[in-house]
Amino acid sequence: MHTFIVAISLCNIFLLGVVMATVSAQSQSQPSTTISSSPPNTNLHAPGGGHHGPNGGHHRRQKGHYQVNQKTPPPQPTNQGESSNQTIHDAPSSQGNENNANPGKLFGYVPRNDTSDYKTLSRDEFLHAHNWVRSKYNLPTLTWDTKLENFASSYLMVRYEDCKMIHSSSDYGENLFWGKKLHWKPSDAVYYWYYEYNWYDLNTLKCSPEKICGHFTQMVWKDSTRVGCALQHCNDRNLGMLIACEYDPPGNYPNENPLVEHNNQR
Repeated sequence: MHTFIVAISLCNIFLLGVVMATVSAQSQSQPSTTISSSPPNTNLHAPGGGHHGPNGGHHRRQKGHYQVNQKTPPPQPTNQGESSNQTIHDAPSSQGNENNANPGKLFGYVPRNDTSDYKTLSRDEFLHAHNWVRSKYNLPTLTWDTKLENFASSYLMVRYEDCKMIHSSSDYGENLFWGKKLHWKPSDAVYYWYYEYNWYDLNTLKCSPEKICGHFTQMVWKDSTRVGCALQHCNDRNLGMLIACEYDPPGNYPNENPLVEHNNQR
């Protein structure tokens, strides 16, 4: 009897071994699979195109900013002329004679010879430089707007501590300029903005690749009639200074010619 029970037990052990060997062989024949612990990222490719503004489905206008890191004169005018089809034309070296690259002289700005304060003189220079640029395209002159000036001044005080090139959330058109040194004048900022005409093609309404044209197009936006600007040295003088100009009505709607009148309401 005991011999029979021992035989049964040995038989069961043998069968169990066979089953385990079979399972092991099958598992080795199947390819391994790694299961991700998170779903795939579906936001790797954001949709293209411009954002739409709140009124009439027009693309949100672009605001411009310009920064200068060294104490160098602005690039000198080219001999390319003032034709409406300006394409790529790199700025010449600014290492030449600074007297030959004087924006105030180029714009023909002559400060008034009286006891006017610095603020009044800055207004005159900003307005003169803007209207010199607009005259090149037979555009109506801008008028100075104290409300826009006060807004520009107030916003620069917001940036007084950090001196960062961050645009305001206003409904105005806005050009910003930053300089590392404290010597920059109204004509300097306007000339750097104006110089972008070399990269803007008025036939295609496009800016050359990797260039900035938004300052120029805002200055020559025909619908804009008023401007107000301000300068501000930053709290930490090592951070430089900021210049801001506000424009109303605002410009810079993509794919629209800045030199023509736009009657549609935005």
